[in-house]
Amino acid sequence: MQSRLSQRRRPSRRDEMIARRTVLITEAEHIDTQYQQLAQRMTIIRGELTRLRDAIWPALLGRGWRGFRRPRIGGPEPVGRAASPAYPLRGRELRFAALGVLVRAGRPLTLPEIHRALHVAGYEVAGQRPVKDLADALGYEHDHGRARRVRRGVYEVGELTPYRRRRVFEMQREQLQRRDDSGHGVARFGGIQRNGDAGRA
Repeated sequence: MQSRLSQRRRPSRRDEMIARRTVLITEAEHIDTQYQQLAQRMTIIRGELTRLRDAIWPALLGRGWRGFRRPRIGGPEPVGRAASPAYPLRGRELRFAALGVLVRAGRPLTLPEIHRALHVAGYEVAGQRPVKDLADALGYEHDHGRARRVRRGVYEVGELTPYRRRRVFEMQREQLQRRDDSGHGVARFGGIQRNGDAGRA
């Protein structure tokens, strides 16, 4: 009788998977917190690099640079490549994921920042024209009031009802679950950077 009771108390395979899922969610939230801190620091660095480039090589009227082009701001590429394997996003999934980036950031972001944030989260924009597809997705959300275009190529979160805000995070959890089920890994965290050269859910 005692052996039967002890067998019942032994964690099942499902219990072990639920416990593992809880550990992974906690780790992902910790990574996201670190990522947000790194993103803020990257924004400061990119701004300082922009000011230094403009002070060293000013683009003033009548001041031409013959024989060579002004150096780029410096640092890593604005977007870079998604970590492989990444979960592909398109359509409504892409729009919800982009909104989730804006909600978590709590500040306006450029398209390269949003794109890089998706890569950091383990996603990639599917299709042959990812930059245009992301811009179109945010343009759609802007037209419906859920995102707001601050200026060209810069967006912030718009009017989201409590239900819509919950739905954004629920859909992201569903995406993460499907990604885990299909064997996709979680990308390592990293910073996002501001592009200093740029001015139906």
